[in-house]
Formats: sequence, structure tokens, C-alpha cells
Amino acid sequence: MKKLFLTALLVAMMSSSTVFAADMNLILGTAQTPFVYHAGQRCEAKATFVSELDARPGAVFVQKAKKFKSNIYLETSDGSRANAKSIMMLIAKGFRPGMEVTIVAEGADAQQAVDTLKEFIEAGCPQR
Repeated sequence: MKKLFLTALLVAMMSSSTVFAADMNLILGTAQTPFVYHAGQRCEAKATFVSELDARPGAVFVQKAKKFKSNIYLETSDGSRANAKSIMMLIAKGFRPGMEVTIVAEGADAQQAVDTLKEFIEAGCPQR
């Protein structure tokens, strides 16, 4: 069983994506131990919209988000989530001035993604 665990650990470390080995029900000794490995990191930052995120600034926002490899989401206070790389999801949410969101990024460049998008939102979502 320990050999199975070490093999799963090695595979997880070599993988470029997040590996969830908990589904494998790894058993060490007599107790089941869920093992979860996250490649990269998770970063969050709160930002408040200064202006509306409609079609034009939304497209610029999505272009900025797509430059990063991380998965990026905008979460609202009610717990709903929008993929920051999808213009349709962002427009459907209707982000308005004064609305506070949490920018969540998961991946190797998560911190840079969060910083860049927070700056964009707080600058009033410029159309350039």
C-alpha cells in the first residue's frame, strides 16, 4: 500500500494539472487517507467595481484574464461565480458600480493574475 501511495504522489508531483487522488481511496495501514495535491497556488483579492463591466470593458477584461494560465473566477457576496475568461458569463452577471467581488485565481501565475485584474477593476475598467 505504501508503494501505491508513493507512486500516486510521484504522478501528482509530475503532473501540470491538479490531481485529486482522494477518489482513489488510498489506504495507508488501516485508515483511509484522502490525498489531495494542488499544482501551483490559490490567490484571492477583493475589488469594488467603479464602473459597469459591459461589452467593451468586459472584452478587455477577458483578454487580460486569458493571458494567464490560472483558472480565474469572480465571486460575488451571494456565492455565485463567473469565469473571468468568458465574456458571456461576465455580462450575464451584470457587474455594476459599487459591487464588490472576490477575484479567485488558481494556478502557477495566480498572484500576478489577481493583481492585474484587481488593478483593472479599480481603475474603472478602461476600454484600452
